[in-house]
Amino acid sequence: MLVVHQSAQALAEGEPYPSERTRIRVVAQTRQTDVLPIRALRIIYEHSRELPADASFRIRQAEGVESQADEGPWVHLKEVASRFDSASSSGEVRLVLEPVRTREIELMLSPVPASVTVRQVLAEYDWEEPVPVRWESARLLPLKPPQNQHDHFEFDSGGPAPWHRLRIKLGKDVVGKVQMMALTPEGYWRGIGTLTAYDIALDDARFARDQIAFDEQRARRFRIQIEPPPQHPPELNLAYRPDLMVFSQRGPARLTLLAGSDTHLRALYPVRDMVEDVRNQLGADWHPADATVGARGEWTGTLAFKPVEKPLPKEDYKPWLLWSLLMIAAVLVGWMALKMTREPPA
Repeated sequence: MLVVHQSAQALAEGEPYPSERTRIRVVAQTRQTDVLPIRALRIIYEHSRELPADASFRIRQAEGVESQADEGPWVHLKEVASRFDSASSSGEVRLVLEPVRTREIELMLSPVPASVTVRQVLAEYDWEEPVPVRWESARLLPLKPPQNQHDHFEFDSGGPAPWHRLRIKLGKDVVGKVQMMALTPEGYWRGIGTLTAYDIALDDARFARDQIAFDEQRARRFRIQIEPPPQHPPELNLAYRPDLMVFSQRGPARLTLLAGSDTHLRALYPVRDMVEDVRNQLGADWHPADATVGARGEWTGTLAFKPVEKPLPKEDYKPWLLWSLLMIAAVLVGWMALKMTREPPA
């Protein structure tokens, strides 16, 4: 977004300005040709230290094309997150909003030091074409069979994808209370959703309730508890939206994936921001070209799991040369002193 105005003022009449507790007003306009729904704002600022813990953020939006943000309604904030880098004296605040369609926003920061400078306002947009949901299916295996009845089932998803919904099949004409848990990285089971599931036939109609929606979980192992215990292991489908991967490459090319991580993200490579910047330059209808996956093959195999051996340090000859010169000089000094003591006095 383009910052068109930035100013600071005292919080109230009679209070000193500038001071450590002032109000900063920022007006930013979107560069998008189409008014896309904004779901989050990222405020990049410069200051010698992080913003105060009691700093608040208020946002207004322009309702129409010709209207201004200072005349519009306030926007509801859902979440606020921040980070600060003392080495570069720069920080970032991410504000998650109720999605709004607007061309201009007004941002109020208070109370903050008057020396805070807002450098950038970045907008995160909801894409008009969401990534389709994929269903991964598997049949659960019981952990233990008490009295030929099973109430706990564990599922290995095969990878920590961004799971956010499940569909469970208990069987026809079966009703059960389902509780779902995910294994956290700390090693304990955390409840993520409950459901009274059923699949009942009544005359010629069939009524089913078999889906649980939950907050995104990047877990690999899940556990299901069912009351009363079913006679047979149920079927479970996990749904996820695939992660978006963008290759910054000019023209077609064959690329080889050497290594990857499902848990670590690089803050220095903001993929969505890069895509939005290109779209701002080429138009709202621009989309990255699709990449096709070729044949899979081993690159190094099990050797990739072996730790890299540290190279042996190179021998530095300079210290040895210096010590050698010092020893030679010491021998020469001693020889000259001994020679002078043996000479007869003049």
